[in-house]
Amino acid sequence: MSGIMNLVQLVAVVPAFLVLDRVGRKPPLLFGSIGMTASHFIVGAMIARYSYNWDENQVQAWVGVAFILAFMAFFGIG
Repeated sequence: MSGIMNLVQLVAVVPAFLVLDRVGRKPPLLFGSIGMTASHFIVGAMIARYSYNWDENQVQAWVGVAFILAFMAFFGIG
């Protein structure tokens, strides 16, 4: 999972480098920070609500994983 997270971040960093000169540093930073905040809240909600039994809540567990990966993508963008 660590390798997948790093690949997601790498894929997000490449376009950020390509547009950074055109748009400046502030818009990607704001976009990334909003995305990271939303991802944190969603993962926190999944853990708070469903962590007692992940076996019965497989969909919610995968939603949490997806938003951890989304966090890494937003981190790479920002």
